[in-house]
Amino acid sequence: MLRPDPVRSPLILDDSIKMEVRFIPKSLDFFPREGDWTSSKRIFLFNFQNHPEGLDLSLYLGPGKADLRKRIYDAAQGNHVAFNKAKRKFTDVWFCLYKKNFLKKDQAEDLSIDELRNLLKEKFASFKLLDLPVIENELFKLK
Repeated sequence: MLRPDPVRSPLILDDSIKMEVRFIPKSLDFFPREGDWTSSKRIFLFNFQNHPEGLDLSLYLGPGKADLRKRIYDAAQGNHVAFNKAKRKFTDVWFCLYKKNFLKKDQAEDLSIDELRNLLKEKFASFKLLDLPVIENELFKLK
């Protein structure tokens, strides 16, 4: 697995499980720790989900204080391009704000390990360059 250097990386790894790697960019780690999801108490996290159909990157708003969850949800309603899953009905516990497919099952079957690593690096670089700044700008408004 690709692990960021904890000193130089702009990402903070959070509690993860076998099929999911959770993290938050340092730039977005300013919200109160009022979540009931992981030991860090963060209310939302990016989440790489490795599942039988492929690999997705999602931004989940997890369980936590209702007023903070609602503020983040309301901010997401202002930009459905940045928050491409936010159009759905708001739920009380888990809510996906953003989702991007990184790899489909059939792609992985035809690639070598090096080709797979390079493809994932390219996709993540594209996410950091194009999608993350738009998401950050919307959430910075809540500072």
